[in-house]
Parts: sequence; C-alpha cells; structure tokens
Amino acid sequence: DYFIPDEAKVSIDKLPATHHNGYVGLVIGAALATKQLPLSKLEALCAAIEQPIVLLGGPEDAVNGQLLADINQEKIFNACGKFKLHESASLVQQAKVI
Repeated sequence: DYFIPDEAKVSIDKLPATHHNGYVGLVIGAALATKQLPLSKLEALCAAIEQPIVLLGGPEDAVNGQLLADINQEKIFNACGKFKLHESASLVQQAKVI
C-alpha cells in the first residue's frame, strides 16, 4: 500500500473545471527512453480517449506534455513536473483509470 500524507492530497480545484467530474491519468514518463511511447503514439492515444486527460510525469516530460496539451487544452491537462511525488500519487488515486 502507498499512503499519501493529507497535506499532499491534491484538491480537484487545482485541475481545470473540465476535469472536475473525472479524468483519465496518462503517465507519459519512464525511467528509460525505450520504455516511453513515441510522441506520435501518445498523440493517437490522446485522440482516442474521449474523457478529459491528465498527463503525468516528471519535469523531464514537461515539454512533450505541453506538446500534447497544445493539441486540445480543454481536454488535456499537462501535470508533468508540476506536482511532487506524493501529489502525483494523489492524482493517480483520483483518476477514473490510469
């Protein structure tokens, strides 16, 4: 089990209003480049997902996250590098699916 400290729980208000009724979490980061999906595949995946999306990853994923978010800023929120580890875990916990 992973326990998230109360002070690290992310309020839904920190996400765009379009994401307040639920979202799909999409982890775009990986420790090794060979474990990451290419940007073109991530674009296709985002297009296929009908629900709002929160992109998760570290600061090193922020540029690709922004490229994806720029496709549809109402639907895709780039959280890469914006939240600490426990906060990202809170976003994972609140997602409808990862």
